[in-house]
Order: sequence, then C-alpha cells, then structure tokens
Amino acid sequence: MISAQNHPLRLSGNKLTLFLLLGLGLFVASCGILKKEEIYEEDPIVKPTEEVGVDTVVWENKPDDYPPITKPDGPKPPGWKDPNGNDNNGDPGLTPPDPVDPPDTNPPSSYQGSYNVAVLAPFYTNKSPIGEITSKTSLRTLEFYSGVKMAAERLSNEGININLYAYDTEGSSGRTQSIMGGYEFQNMNLVIGPMRTDPLKTAASKVRGTKTKLVSPWNPKSDISPSNPNYIQVKPSLETHCREIMRNALANHSPSNIVLACRDNASELQALQYLQQAYKDMKGSGAAPLRELKVPPQATFNMMDTKHLMNLGGETVFIIPSWGDEKFIASIMRKIYLDKQSSTVYVYGMPQWKNFDRVGYEYYDKLNLKISETFYVSPGDPQSLSFKQDFYYKFGVVPSEDGYMGYDLMMYFGRMMKEKGTEFQKSLASSPSDDYMHTNFRFAPVGGTEMSPMRYENKFVNILKFVEFDFKPGN
Repeated sequence: MISAQNHPLRLSGNKLTLFLLLGLGLFVASCGILKKEEIYEEDPIVKPTEEVGVDTVVWENKPDDYPPITKPDGPKPPGWKDPNGNDNNGDPGLTPPDPVDPPDTNPPSSYQGSYNVAVLAPFYTNKSPIGEITSKTSLRTLEFYSGVKMAAERLSNEGININLYAYDTEGSSGRTQSIMGGYEFQNMNLVIGPMRTDPLKTAASKVRGTKTKLVSPWNPKSDISPSNPNYIQVKPSLETHCREIMRNALANHSPSNIVLACRDNASELQALQYLQQAYKDMKGSGAAPLRELKVPPQATFNMMDTKHLMNLGGETVFIIPSWGDEKFIASIMRKIYLDKQSSTVYVYGMPQWKNFDRVGYEYYDKLNLKISETFYVSPGDPQSLSFKQDFYYKFGVVPSEDGYMGYDLMMYFGRMMKEKGTEFQKSLASSPSDDYMHTNFRFAPVGGTEMSPMRYENKFVNILKFVEFDFKPGN
C-alpha cells in the first residue's frame, strides 16, 4: 500500500523517475517526510549533508483535576513500603502498585494476513525540483525502491500481502527518529534501510526490544547496533570478507607462499589481523603467522620492495586488504609485477577493485587477481533475464545493482515472514537460500546466545576471478 500525492512533473529523461515520483507517490510528501540522502559507501567520496537534530524531549502538563491521594485503610503486607520508604509501622502512604509483567524478550511468532514494510531511503527530494531527479544518488535509491516494489507485486501473486511504505530520511538521524516515531511504525513488521551509518544506528536503536525487524541492505559495519537481535545485516562485514578470502587462498595455495600486504594504517591493519586470525582458526592456534608487508604512508613507489618476498620458480600469493586508495593499489600491483621475476603470482583484493579505473587491467590479468564480492548476476540465468526484461518494460531503464538488490531482499524477507511469521529472524540461520539473483543468503547469529544474538549477518561472499576482462566466479 502506497499513499500517493500527485504533483506536476518535469521529466528528467527517463520513465523510471516519472513512474516512481507518481507511483511511489512520495509517501507523506505533504508532511515533508519523503525527501532524500546520500547513498552509503564504505569510503564515502561525497560530503554528507548537514544533519539537523530534533528535540526529542516532550513536555507534558498534568491536569489539575486528578483525584487526591488518600491513605488506604487496613494493614499492609509484611515488608511493604511506600515510595517514601515508610513501612507498616509508619505512614502507610500509597497503596502498592499492581505488579507489572516484564517485557517479553522472546515473543512467539505470529502469522498475519498482511505485513507492513517500510523503506527508509535517501531520496533527497528536498534538494531537487518537484518531478526532477538529477542526482546519481537519488536515481540509485529510486532503482532500489523500484526493485522492492516489483517484488511486493510479485509476492501478492504468491499470496503474500505486503503493505509497502516509503520514507525519505534526508540523510538525517533526526529525520529518521521523527519518521520512526510516527504512529504507523507501531505496527511495522519490517524496516529496510536507512543507508548512512548515523541514521542506521538511530533506526536500529528504535527497533531494539520491539516487534519490528530492521534489515540493513548496504552497511557492512559490524558495530552498528550491539546486542540487538532485531538487526539483520545483509552486507557481510570486513571480517567475513577476510575470512572467505583466507578460506579460498588456503584451499588453493600453501601457507608458506602467502603474504599479507597493506598500508600501515588502522583500518587496513585491522583487516590484516582478521586475516591472521582466520588463518589460525583454520590451521590451528599453533600455526606460525603468515608473512606480512606493511607499507608506510609516506612510502614512494621505489620504497615498496616486494622482490624479497617472491618464491622464485614457484607461487607467491599476495592478499591485499586495501580499498580506499586506488593510487596505492595501482602502485603496489605494478611493483609486484615488476618484482615477480620467475614467480607465478596470485593476488587477492577487495570488492571495490572491480570499479577502479586507474589500475591497468593487464595487471589484473597477469597477476591472476581474485576479489571478494557479494554481488554477482549470472548473465545467462533465466530468472535474471526475465527480471531485466520486466524491469526495463516497467521503468524504461536496465536495472542496476540496486534494482536487483531491492527485488531480491523483498522477495526473500517477504517469503520468510509468510513461512515463519513475525519472528522470522529466529529462523534465518536454518533458512539458507540460493534462489535469488545477485547473492545467496547464509545468515548466521553473531555474538550473544543462540536465542538472543547480538545481530544476524549474511555470511555469503563470492570469490570472483578476473577472466577475459571481467570478474567471474572462480574456485
């Protein structure tokens, strides 16, 4: 269900914008809620919009006509005290309050005729003229929502009724808090989003201890919402990426040939520790640490010496958990190629590498590059081809990654609510699925206890190999 308010539109060149501004309706636009935010990236290259805080303190005047407090007659039970600390021998004061049942921390799952789903996303309509979406971020967000909407329509054909709502966070934690304070969120079963870290933390805090579940589609950070079993993280964390890279490396290469290389900064050193820990977990705590190469921040190209690390006449494997500095990655790849001599070199990199344009693809090819990645759509998959055709017919554009993600997430969680009910998250670990287009779902509880984990995280990571100038699944 989408409440729509129509506005005269100025077309910005594609059918997607027209359809979504009308059909998406920009829910509660008249209330100023549906607007827009920058899309989340692990290393944002755009400056976040200024967030305007919201005063959450509500002053409430008490009426003057409450009945007076009187002293009850009769003896009090042993040990009873009033709020002033008086017992039976003193002023009895107020009657003891009725006992209050503690909140149910493990409510049973219920099944409903329909489920309420809210998408909190960065449409930023407050920064675009009405009917005209020109920002790349806004278009990506609209494509994600269009995928969600298509899935909701298909779910209805499967007998799964989704009441779909859309809200614009404006990139603001204050706006997110205001949106989720609305009365309609009291009965919301599922929230998808927000995208940026601060609004996401706000949303996760709002659903903690409630009946609402929060799905984070974009953010891979592992510290968003500690001790919150209602928080579901779709993007695997950096630690999970490192673990799956190490698993693949050990399945194909000897540990003695592996070198961990990164810049000497906090985030990449943390990734290096994840790799070393994954290695110990897989080979035993007594295994000697893998070799490391830490490149100082001020190092020049000629200072990056990799020649002494090469296994001449054999294999040398470099795992490089670096993602934020394309210039550094271009330099170290070139340096490895020049220093490899008679060694056959294999390199493992991070998902961001597939979008780099400063690194020569000849180095990807000659150094047998593999990357970790959660998104991969098989070009010949019948389901993907059908979705691509339907999306283009409906919106006039070929779906981007966001369109596939929105569709797959809504299909998976819609079916989970239908099959497992409102407490579906408790069955995520026992409900893996390979039936979707852009990724597989392998959710696992993280931390805490089995019945009350700190969060749920999708642990599936593809290892893609650079072959014929494209990234494809490899062994």
